[in-house]
Amino acid sequence: MKRNIGVWKRIEGVLVSCLLFIFLTGCNEEIVLRDGTNLQLDKEGGVTVTYIEEFPSDYYDVTELEAMNAEEVAEYNAEAGEEAVTVISTTTDGSKITLAMHFADMEDYGDMNGLPVYSGTVSQAQAMGYDLHRNFTDAKTGELLADINWDDLANKHVVVISEEVTLYPYNKIEMVTDNVKVSEDRKVATVTGGEQAVIVFK
Repeated sequence: MKRNIGVWKRIEGVLVSCLLFIFLTGCNEEIVLRDGTNLQLDKEGGVTVTYIEEFPSDYYDVTELEAMNAEEVAEYNAEAGEEAVTVISTTTDGSKITLAMHFADMEDYGDMNGLPVYSGTVSQAQAMGYDLHRNFTDAKTGELLADINWDDLANKHVVVISEEVTLYPYNKIEMVTDNVKVSEDRKVATVTGGEQAVIVFK
């Protein structure tokens, strides 16, 4: 089921990307969210998505956006299940809007937004037909990895995504494809979009 994301397409049409720092405190850690789409994964399989976009108040109506989003969520949940998607908050400072939503799993996020995404174990990804034989870089050393034994990594967790996003896994990142940048602490992955990206973490 694909989500009608026309409202976000209109916002993206005027997007001027620049870094916006929003500090969220949880588990004694400070998370920095950025302009665009932020995906925070949890160990139970859920994903909190925070969109931060340009939203000039003299051009867009936040009340209209909230109503459209609520309607789309209700329509999706009517088919996928009552708690598949929930809206956490919608806030604006007059120039930017921050919309936070929770999805029961990555599949719901992909289905509602019409995006090809996957989150699960390496063995599950292979069973579903994902080709993981790509050029990977060690997230710790930055070195290109050769002769990867995927059998040894069967229980590692992996995200496959083509969208331009900032990803926050619940464990440290171990290796990524070459279209992903990893933070020094290996807790954040920035996907440039375009080609399919693969992020492997503990």
